[in-house]
Amino acid sequence: MWFPFWRSRDRFSLDELRYLTDQLQKIQIVNEVNQDFVIEALRSIAELMTYGDQHDSNFFEFFMEKQVLGEFVRILKISRTLTVSLQLLQTMSIMIQNLRAEHAIYYMFSNEHINFLITYAFDFRNEELLSYYISFVRAISGKLNKNTISLLVKTQNEEVISFPLYIEAIRFAFHEENMVRTAVRAVTLNVYHVGDESVNRFVVKAPQAEFFSYLIAFFQKQCLDLNELVSEALK
Repeated sequence: MWFPFWRSRDRFSLDELRYLTDQLQKIQIVNEVNQDFVIEALRSIAELMTYGDQHDSNFFEFFMEKQVLGEFVRILKISRTLTVSLQLLQTMSIMIQNLRAEHAIYYMFSNEHINFLITYAFDFRNEELLSYYISFVRAISGKLNKNTISLLVKTQNEEVISFPLYIEAIRFAFHEENMVRTAVRAVTLNVYHVGDESVNRFVVKAPQAEFFSYLIAFFQKQCLDLNELVSEALK
């Protein structure tokens, strides 16, 4: 399946967003034949939503009405190519980082699509994919406050029992790549900075509380390695 990108519509228009959404909805499988269109469509939608957030609220109204976020999830599920996963994560990161309207962030976080993407079984053996994923979770954490954080956790009897953003992020806290470790540290600090009491109780419960023990051990090893390097330098 191939979709031409030549058309007379204004690139930054509601008609363009409507066209891209309609074409994505027609796709039944993403493969090497149509992946270029899908990638360009995802990239363009990110640009259009950023533009609309600053100039025209009708863009996001359309985004909600057509449940485009759910369409992104569907595209990921039927995709057979790595490049589409990369672009989808980048599109989500760009949108979350650039959306300024409070109701837009609430909408993005108020359904299970975000948590689905956070917990999706990406192949993190691919370093580029991991990098895009970490940027994605970091972007989410940058929008956390006492109102939005409640949209990303699951509670029972007023106690947090699940917080995918935090749990998935700390999985990479001691990754060999410094960029990944730094991004995870930013995510955890953004979570702690919110100061939500129920979330704070969650992070200090087992098994996620083991993260702090591992963190101390990691810093201890770094100090010992630094001491050894200094000793060698003095010699």
